[in-house]
Amino acid sequence: MPRMTASTRSPARPPTRSANVRFRPIADIPPLGNNNGMSNQSRYAGMTVNERLFEAGLVEAFDAAARARDRSEMIRILSEVDVDDAAWSADTILQNPE
Repeated sequence: MPRMTASTRSPARPPTRSANVRFRPIADIPPLGNNNGMSNQSRYAGMTVNERLFEAGLVEAFDAAARARDRSEMIRILSEVDVDDAAWSADTILQNPE
């Protein structure tokens, strides 16, 4: 078999697409805030607690609850963004508020 060199190689071709593949225009993709039936667990997967609170628009509410040391409100908000052990997280924040 002859050895291929840079000058004898055929130019790279772009990948071909199947005729059955359909792409949605960006305008049709729903905004991130719309769950579209997704569970919050998958919506918040891979996010930190702060990222979850920000995404849900609950940063200020959570900060106010923490400043007021309102444990039950903190737990409610953390549960809303699917923090696994919201009570433990609230207790930890209240013990070390820094």
